[in-house]
Amino acid sequence: MLNYGILLMLLTVGAYCDLLSEAGDFFSKHFTDFKSLFANDEKQLETSMGRVKNLLATIQDKMSLLKPLADEAQKGTLDKVGDLISQIDDFQKNVFNSKMDFNLKENNWENLVKKIFVTEGLNKILPLLQKVQNSAPATFATYLLICIIPLLTNVLRE
Repeated sequence: MLNYGILLMLLTVGAYCDLLSEAGDFFSKHFTDFKSLFANDEKQLETSMGRVKNLLATIQDKMSLLKPLADEAQKGTLDKVGDLISQIDDFQKNVFNSKMDFNLKENNWENLVKKIFVTEGLNKILPLLQKVQNSAPATFATYLLICIIPLLTNVLRE
């Protein structure tokens, strides 16, 4: 039973670090500005949509870590994340369930991305996410030590 608990804890903490890593990877290495999310074809459009949606989901999931680091403007943006996810979902339903021309899809997507990153201020949240992502290995080590040391102490006593 003890081994299953340790395995479950390692998987949970590992998944936490992976989630931050996946979302932050594109936005820390390849993202120059919101225009890097524009699409030249349907596949790029779907990929970009997935990246933005994953980013927003990660931000929503890590809200408790991001809010203490945020200034007032960033907190305002963080409060809108749920609405931004809904906008992406609505766009996805409307665009991919219709026979809309790609140029119109592309134009609508570019307007939505600009609105999310510039008008709503999501681009100002990326540095916060990077700070949290950079602290993920330290968090992992802390959780590991906090959980493993008592378990090892217990095992060694037996």
